[in-house]
Amino acid sequence: MNLITDPEIETISFGERAFTIAFHDGRTLSVPYSWFPRLLLATPKERKQCSITGGSLSWDALDEDISGEALLAGKPDSSAFAKQYWKEHPEDDPRPCLRVSENLEMSIAEAAKRINISRQRLALLVKQGRVPARKFGKQYLIRAIDLNSIAERKAGRPKKLHLAS
Repeated sequence: MNLITDPEIETISFGERAFTIAFHDGRTLSVPYSWFPRLLLATPKERKQCSITGGSLSWDALDEDISGEALLAGKPDSSAFAKQYWKEHPEDDPRPCLRVSENLEMSIAEAAKRINISRQRLALLVKQGRVPARKFGKQYLIRAIDLNSIAERKAGRPKKLHLAS
């Protein structure tokens, strides 16, 4: 068993706002229900109908499966259901760049780390004017609210338009 990539879950307990997992190696982790909207919307009885299989948690009735590896990596639900729920209930959204103050400014390096792209890519987007930023000394500062325009982007390059000649 690799403790980093294959954590074995021993027990799970349910609180009012979060669930707590105990791993076989002695670690415990508390996770808010808002990270997994299906659990947030479930009744306490439905939450308790969880099965543990090695390093995973499953709720068949809720159609929810969570790996211990993802939890330890700090990854909330990435399903379309969760994204739609957070769009309708932004106060529950655990993703960091969406929960910070609108007036918070950060460097290109900090902003790139928050939205998981390279510094060079974000610097290029700033220079192209696709991400608003202000120059402060030798560096650019980006408001957190301005990151939202690219935080939900699709990975990869945009498709080329083929014009008929």
